[in-house]
Amino acid sequence: MFSQLILSTLLGLTYSNWTRTPQIKIKKFNETDSSVSINTDNFYHLKYPNAYDVNLYYKQGISNSKNLSDYEKINNSQFYGNGCSYFQRKIKVEDQIQYQLPDDGKYIFTDFAIVGLSAFLLRNDNKIFKTDILINGKELKKIHVLQQYLDFSNDLKVIQFRKPRFLQIKEQLFIISENGALSFNTKQWINNTLPNITKYKFETVKNINQIHYDEFLNRIFIVAGTQGVIVYKFENEEIKKVYTINMDYNLIKVQTNENNLFILDDKKGIHFVSLKEDNFIIDKFFIPIEYPISFVQKNNQFLVITQNEDKVRFGIEILINFVNQEYFYNKFYLEDMQLKDVQESEEYQFLIGYDVHKLVRSNIYRGFVNDNFYHGTDFMIPLLEKIQEFKGIIFEDSYSIVHFSLGITPHYLYGLSIRERYPEIQCSSQNQIEQSYMIVINSTQCKNAEKNPFIVCQEQHLINLSINEIFLDLQSQLLVEVVLISGFIIFIIFLLFSIIMCRRWRFAIEILKRKSKNYMNVQVS
Repeated sequence: MFSQLILSTLLGLTYSNWTRTPQIKIKKFNETDSSVSINTDNFYHLKYPNAYDVNLYYKQGISNSKNLSDYEKINNSQFYGNGCSYFQRKIKVEDQIQYQLPDDGKYIFTDFAIVGLSAFLLRNDNKIFKTDILINGKELKKIHVLQQYLDFSNDLKVIQFRKPRFLQIKEQLFIISENGALSFNTKQWINNTLPNITKYKFETVKNINQIHYDEFLNRIFIVAGTQGVIVYKFENEEIKKVYTINMDYNLIKVQTNENNLFILDDKKGIHFVSLKEDNFIIDKFFIPIEYPISFVQKNNQFLVITQNEDKVRFGIEILINFVNQEYFYNKFYLEDMQLKDVQESEEYQFLIGYDVHKLVRSNIYRGFVNDNFYHGTDFMIPLLEKIQEFKGIIFEDSYSIVHFSLGITPHYLYGLSIRERYPEIQCSSQNQIEQSYMIVINSTQCKNAEKNPFIVCQEQHLINLSINEIFLDLQSQLLVEVVLISGFIIFIIFLLFSIIMCRRWRFAIEILKRKSKNYMNVQVS
């Protein structure tokens, strides 16, 4: 509550309604009950990969009640080793490799793109380097930069102090500047055999704030500030201009979702545009955000970096229902870092600072996740420019999943692993017990919640747990009885044999004594 007060003061009147509780409807889409019986030497595990939050409720004895008020809510370790305990979802970012790039002591690297298990690096002297990455199981093992590089200095004019940018369309990699573009097929770069370069004509612009490609629409969006958003399409190995979206603002970034285009300007907020094949419609509806800096969009969520009049920067997560355009501010990120950007990489989003950065798992209703969820998601890479995940390359075991990413700075390439542990319930006991548990799982997997953030999903499961002492079955009991009887018979036989042998030795010793005595008497005589 104290943090909410601070934030509402910082954000001013524009976001004064963010603290209101949205009218959230809970949709129970999966309710089950089951009985579990195990022995004291066993463990019972339940894993929930799709859950964001798990709560456990307890009742002594076996119960058939599904009324949650009949149960007592317990903490995660209250019955550890004597019933059921649980582990919440946990994410951890680990820095595995730091590789110094060939900067020749005077150049810097500005961009990169991952294709398969290779990364293509862009240096500010208009040279492209290829790296091969070795991933072994759950670790990034090695980064190797090939000696041969691609020089496009004579093929593309680059304005001084402006950096060209990569754009990846499948295996084709584009290098786009304010004066044009060129591309090459990454599959043609084999060892030290360089690929062929293809040139394209682009409309000349003063500056490029962002380049965005939507595979579903097959559209390239060049965000050119006050010159608007220039839209191209790529077909038959050619790039053709479709139209330009002009607005009376300085446009800094765009995102797309199906036929919707979202445009962020640096003063007002997020504008909504409906895209057609050959035209567009600018919607009157927009989300007001003062002094925005950057944003990303995923599903029904926006994550925005902005600042107030005092230039205090923070992140806002906005959840929206695109059908009726209702939205609410779900979460604010006021971090101990100077934020400069937000980037999306497959499953995750990253709040980018100058030295410290934070991984974010979005589209989770704020009432489902506590602050411990994000412990371990901060990581330090000074001057980080860009982060990108290896698509489709993961390591997964029964407890967790690991994603791999690369991050680039002016002089280094970093290899990162992101380990996400699944929520889990574990039951065990050394004593005989009978207990009942209600498991409440907060998730976003039901269909009603996929596009409507005002509906959240909840599963509820009843488990009757019986943990029994170990008893042998009939066959095992017979086997034990046979072993015991056989052992007893062997013992009796050994005892009788020992008695007989003792008697024989005793008689033999007496005879020896007599002979020895008689021999001594003869010697005396």
